[in-house]
Amino acid sequence: MTHQALEPHRSRIPRFFRTPSTRLGWAATSGTVGAIVVVILVNLMAAGSGPPEDDPWWWQVFGISALGCMLACGVAGLIAVVRDRERSWMVIVPTALVLLVAVNELIQGLVHFLG
Repeated sequence: MTHQALEPHRSRIPRFFRTPSTRLGWAATSGTVGAIVVVILVNLMAAGSGPPEDDPWWWQVFGISALGCMLACGVAGLIAVVRDRERSWMVIVPTALVLLVAVNELIQGLVHFLG
């Protein structure tokens, strides 16, 4: 047998454009989709007018769950990129966006709390 026959078939697609290759990468990608769904639900329930006047308990639950989901999938994506060397755009781009949104929300909350 030739050396070429023994080598596994290598894909010609660059690693950046492939689907995630690790479990943690897939978890981060699906978590990002979940976070986006929760944020859309919160925005639809608020109808763009902000929190309701009576401030019901479900408002805090949805807000905290959206932020928690964003942070969890952002950290999972960051771990996948750093530790597992995941290089798929499906992990890198949403992880960066979700971490930016989560950090923005935390900063806005601190500014509101302190100011």
